[in-house]
Amino acid sequence: MIWRKRKIHKIVAAFALLVCFATLFLNQPASAHANLLEASPKPSEQLDTPPERVIIWFTEPIEPAFSNILVLNSGGADVTAGESEFDPTEPTVMWVPLVPLESGTFTVVWKNVSSVDGHKATGSFIFAVGEPVGVETQIDLVEQPIIQSPIDPIVRWIIYVGIAVFAGGLLFETMIASRVARAEDEHQSFAFAQQTSNRFTTVALAAIAVVVVTQIAQLILQSSIAFDLPIYAIYPNQLVDVVSGSDWGRYWSWRFTAAILAALALLVASRLIRDARRSSDPDYLEEASLVTETPVGIAAIAFSGIYLLLIALTSHNAATPGDIRWFAIATDLIHIIAATIWVGGIAYLLVAATSRSADQSSRTAFLQLATRFAPLAIFATTILVTSGIVSSLMQVTIPEALNTPYGRVLGAKVLLLVILIALAIRNNRSVARSTNPDATVANSLRRYISIELAVAFAVLLATAGLASLEPARLYAERTGIGVADHVAVKETISGATIHAKLDPGNTGTNNLTVDITDDGAPFLSATEVRARVKYLDDNFGEYFAPLENTSPGRWRLDDITIGVGGAYQLDVTIVRSDSFDSHISTRFSATSATIASDLIRPTVKSAMIAFGILIAVAGLTYLIATVIIAKPVTLNIHPHYGISVVVITIGIFAILNAFTTGIGIPDEAKGNPFPLNQESVQLGQETYTTTCATCHGDTGKGEGPAGLLLNPLPADLAIHVPLHTDNELYDFIANGIEGTPMIAQRDNLTPDQIWHLVNYIRTIAE
Repeated sequence: MIWRKRKIHKIVAAFALLVCFATLFLNQPASAHANLLEASPKPSEQLDTPPERVIIWFTEPIEPAFSNILVLNSGGADVTAGESEFDPTEPTVMWVPLVPLESGTFTVVWKNVSSVDGHKATGSFIFAVGEPVGVETQIDLVEQPIIQSPIDPIVRWIIYVGIAVFAGGLLFETMIASRVARAEDEHQSFAFAQQTSNRFTTVALAAIAVVVVTQIAQLILQSSIAFDLPIYAIYPNQLVDVVSGSDWGRYWSWRFTAAILAALALLVASRLIRDARRSSDPDYLEEASLVTETPVGIAAIAFSGIYLLLIALTSHNAATPGDIRWFAIATDLIHIIAATIWVGGIAYLLVAATSRSADQSSRTAFLQLATRFAPLAIFATTILVTSGIVSSLMQVTIPEALNTPYGRVLGAKVLLLVILIALAIRNNRSVARSTNPDATVANSLRRYISIELAVAFAVLLATAGLASLEPARLYAERTGIGVADHVAVKETISGATIHAKLDPGNTGTNNLTVDITDDGAPFLSATEVRARVKYLDDNFGEYFAPLENTSPGRWRLDDITIGVGGAYQLDVTIVRSDSFDSHISTRFSATSATIASDLIRPTVKSAMIAFGILIAVAGLTYLIATVIIAKPVTLNIHPHYGISVVVITIGIFAILNAFTTGIGIPDEAKGNPFPLNQESVQLGQETYTTTCATCHGDTGKGEGPAGLLLNPLPADLAIHVPLHTDNELYDFIANGIEGTPMIAQRDNLTPDQIWHLVNYIRTIAE
């Protein structure tokens, strides 16, 4: 039978779509919002000797073609000695060489463009050489706007609306409309379905055409951002540079191609249906088809599905830290698909409701469409809300971050969703009561569907606004929202109550006060108090100094400078004459307006639990929607039970795994077990001489006799070693660097030898 063949086509096409999804999904890096993470020299650092270069680390990979560093002296003159440079093994870093600097204060001005979503970030900081930092000499910069361009959210909104109508409407037709059309062997019902399909095909083609045109506008806007030029000043060669010279351009070209192929597939499907209708018997339903009952029509759905996946791969969730990124991307993809099903289904219903056929059979067929859509709408709504909550965990993380531009737009979106759900409930009740609708009921339902679609478009506008804004957790961290105004720790040890307070506990100058009491009276048996503030992520930002006894029981240390935002540990030691020394310690997060420490973020465990809940809810909702509400009498309900049980089981397993075995939850990062002391450096030098010097040379500049024969030449360790952490250097030595002559040494060197070698190359890089 032709109808059975069509079902086979659908299964094959759906499988091909899943393969496409998996291929793209598992192999794409993701990033966005590349904020400054670390710099050398550090912001506000005072140096005794001038640096040879300025190095900046960012939170995410950056586009080399559109990123640079400029260093200015106090008079505004450029003191860089060349172009900004990049390390292919570390896409989050760029640096610039400097001319020999004299004493003075210098301003570092940086700009980068995200390698995925194309967001531009700019910033500046100062450092001094041979004199105290002079803040008044910093070159003024225009503050980065909340949204890079007011056009950006509008452009995104048009794309979201267009692809949702296209993909969601075609899904509605293949999942619901085609079944309703063939539920009864009645020519009038199928004629109504064909008429609606033809009209919606026109709407869908218009929607995807708008997507294609708007994507071109998006490319022009992105080129304007990348080149710092007004839109009217952009030339075609600059558009080509953005497409060919950036990861954002690569994603854009894939989306553009997917949209074109989806449009062509639907256009071909509509032409095939039209030709088939002319040559077939109009009374023989088996020879007639709807657009999505053809392989080419299914291909249109597949290409639009790939487009949705590409949106998820360039979203804020794709920019979350690597250990939770795939949870975030999967959540966003589920959220996008649920929204598409809902919005596209409403759009298709509106097209059906505005059909010119006013006879009773047409109204009955329309009512059947709405009735069948109800379980699907309940499923999509539940998944939309649940996945939205999980995404909020990824992008907001802490309640205080709701008081940000992103948080406020998110609140508006939630309010619109509440209104939308209320309208959907009202419409579903109207459908349930209208078993035999007349023209008045149909007109009323049409009006409410129109309102529901308008509110759904408003939800998409809020979503576009969120995509254009900096995520709430990053904004909150950068501006100090949700961060305590001081760090305090209090503990009683051997009769002495020690209360240490670091104020404000953020980047810049801090003051440490330690009050020691004994039953409320000043404690007088402390002969010395020492403290240190240690940066936990690297070997810098550490201070260990004695405090001054300013009054009985009170000790103080002023001018503790924290130059970099991130995770710190405050350690206080009290030397006592009456007992053993006492020690207290606490960890805290220092924030900075110029440094993004990426500390406000969900843990892998919480992300896994949230994602597991989302999957379990999806399975349960599917069971309720397809088995209990829809009550399929012509279908075997056992497959629905099976699918639901499998999905629920996967969700529960993810939740239990997070609390028990922890599969997929990474251990704490391994650090260098050997301190950088004379013994370790000497052992590392012996390994370097026997293993590395033949290529890298005695000085590490890549001038060894064997290295001169290699292509590319060995890296200059003086430049490249400071760009990487000890863990990364260990990995390079142990496993080699793909695409270079650097081969793995894990079979030649023991782990201890590699760690000592890391310490040695640290010294020759200085």
